[in-house]
Amino acid sequence: MVFFMYFCFLSIIWPIASGVWLKQGPANKEKPFASILYTAVLGGKVALPCDISSPSVDDSAALILWYKDDSAQPIYTLDARRGNVDQAHQSSGSQLENRAYFNMINRPAFLQLDPVKEEDAGEYRCRVDFHKARTVNTVITLKIIVPPGEPIILDEQGQKLEGLVGPYNEGDSLVIICQVSGGKPRPSVTWWRDYALLDDSYTFELGDVVQNRLKLDRLHRHDLLAVLTCQASNNNITVPASNAITIDLNLKPVKVVITPFQKPLVADKETELTCEAKGSRPAGKITWWKASKQMQNTRESALHNGAISSILTFTPSVDDNGKYLSCRAENMLIPGSAVEDGWKLDVQYPPQVTLQLGTNLKVTNIQEGNDVYFECNVRANPWIYEISWQFEGQDLSTNTLAGIIISNQSLVLQKVQRSFRGRFTCSGSNNQGLGISNEIFLKIKYAPFCKPGQKITYGVAKHEPIDVSCELDSDPDDVTFHWRFNSSYKRSDKIMYSVDRTLSRATYSPESDEDYGKLLCWGTNNIGIQREPCVFNIVPAGSGQAMIIIRPFLAILIAIVVVLVIVTLVLVIFIRSKRKRRTKEQGRSSSGAEKPGAPLKKDMDDITELDDKGPDIIPAKSPSRLPYTGSLDEKDQRCLQLNNVVKTNYNLHSPGRDCAVAMGSHYGSSICSASCLEDLSSHRMVSVTAQPEDITYADLSLPSSGHCFTNVRRHDPPTEYAKIDFKRKDYENQKESETSVGKNGRESTV
Repeated sequence: MVFFMYFCFLSIIWPIASGVWLKQGPANKEKPFASILYTAVLGGKVALPCDISSPSVDDSAALILWYKDDSAQPIYTLDARRGNVDQAHQSSGSQLENRAYFNMINRPAFLQLDPVKEEDAGEYRCRVDFHKARTVNTVITLKIIVPPGEPIILDEQGQKLEGLVGPYNEGDSLVIICQVSGGKPRPSVTWWRDYALLDDSYTFELGDVVQNRLKLDRLHRHDLLAVLTCQASNNNITVPASNAITIDLNLKPVKVVITPFQKPLVADKETELTCEAKGSRPAGKITWWKASKQMQNTRESALHNGAISSILTFTPSVDDNGKYLSCRAENMLIPGSAVEDGWKLDVQYPPQVTLQLGTNLKVTNIQEGNDVYFECNVRANPWIYEISWQFEGQDLSTNTLAGIIISNQSLVLQKVQRSFRGRFTCSGSNNQGLGISNEIFLKIKYAPFCKPGQKITYGVAKHEPIDVSCELDSDPDDVTFHWRFNSSYKRSDKIMYSVDRTLSRATYSPESDEDYGKLLCWGTNNIGIQREPCVFNIVPAGSGQAMIIIRPFLAILIAIVVVLVIVTLVLVIFIRSKRKRRTKEQGRSSSGAEKPGAPLKKDMDDITELDDKGPDIIPAKSPSRLPYTGSLDEKDQRCLQLNNVVKTNYNLHSPGRDCAVAMGSHYGSSICSASCLEDLSSHRMVSVTAQPEDITYADLSLPSSGHCFTNVRRHDPPTEYAKIDFKRKDYENQKESETSVGKNGRESTV
């Protein structure tokens, strides 16, 4: 049912929508085809009907051919000879350029052309061959209407007019011309105001141009913003082409009134007079006059419906008494349009001060770091002698370090900080009093920062959730929060949190020792990102900020250091014990083997004492052989024994005389006789060799220059002892009277 209604609707509306006037007669024997006259508009679409229904039910169309004019070749073909007509092959000629489509759903079927071109005009013939019935031809004559071009509106000078034109002055005349090119057939051109016809007289010019000239002798106030439309039409199918202009006018003021009228004035007391003017467009200029002199101390404002007002504030004086005061309104664009009102009076007033932000600044769009400047507008008679600036009730002065610059009636805040968020005023003074401006609250927007006074340390046990609150100060307070956990071993942004404007709460639960550390919180708004994050310390429950968390690697490091210290102490004790034991054994061996040619026991005990007092002097066994066979007294025997001990332990490579002489000089003539020293200097004495296994190596320090052992070459210590400190504390307080060997012995260092 819906499809049937839709089909009926298309059958009725299609000829109207396509701009068709249909004339069709029935086919007969003399004229075995139908004839149709069809009209279409250039650029639109057209449907050329062709009846393909067969006379009998058991028959159908087999071949459908479309021809244009006298062409022998079809321009469109539908071949259903080998199948159903609904599945027939369709093809079009090159002149249709894929603009044609044969619609067989509707009845009658039609060939649609979209878009229509001007060359499509002509005679079309639709030939339908049936399987059984005879061929039927349908002839259609197609006419193409070419709409006119868009109207062009010109002034008397030939300048093109569009949209709002003018402004013209009230009372002036106006001439405008409308021109239209093209159109087939030629269009009619008319002028309209709203829905009223103004002028339908048009002329045909050269080059297919149609023109209509409209003249308005005098423009009135009611012509303001009037819309004048030019229309061009050559058919009743399409919407007429049109173009319109709007008239803009300058209007004269019509009335001026001063209020309050003839108000009595008190000398030396402030008063205000208002002059209101109506009717001027644009707003007229209001001037105040005292006698023949124009007054300047006024302020103007715009009212509704184009009215303007001017306020004059002043205090009367004796000299002004009796002078004529007038208010004059004039549209400066229209000569001779001034009107005025006035009476006699006098004025004077204390300063009137108005504070405003600088040009292009809005109090709601100021951000931290911007340059802000204020203008202090002052009206006073007499003129002011001082301007001062206040912030939150406190006077301001120029301070370039703080970015405050005051210059005359301007205040500049360079790179303003949020500390300047507050109320600003300016004030001016004259001999009539003090004038204070309006307050401007400077709302400085800034990026978020941490709000002071928050809890920053949270004690929590493992696997226990805790809520950490982070509150920021921000303007605007629409803040996007970010959370991060950070420690020496771990960093994570996967923190669960909620947000309520400038307050965010994060829920955090440590799972191991590595989850103790710092929670960082920061925010961003449309001003910027927070410079320094808020830091919250997450520590084990029951511990403070002094708590030390021992990490696994730190525990291992401490254990290694402790083991090294213990091993070092054990080695030191062992080596010192071994030294003492060897020293005692050497002492007993020397005492039990005394011979006539050997040193005295007392003297050998002195040498043993030297060894005990100098722990870093390497002890040596008693000489194993004495190759010198000469006769020696006790002093020579002792000298020889002492020299061999020194040579054995210090590997003397210079003549033995050097050391022996030095030893003799140290111990005196009681130790070495002159003959012994002489023998030593002549190398008649052979060194006593100590057994290698009885010598303990250490890093020996050599005596300073000028002592006995300056020519001693030391042996490098074995590797196993090179890193051990054998410092002997019990020898640190030796007296200076001890032997030089014991005194100059150095510690073995690690």
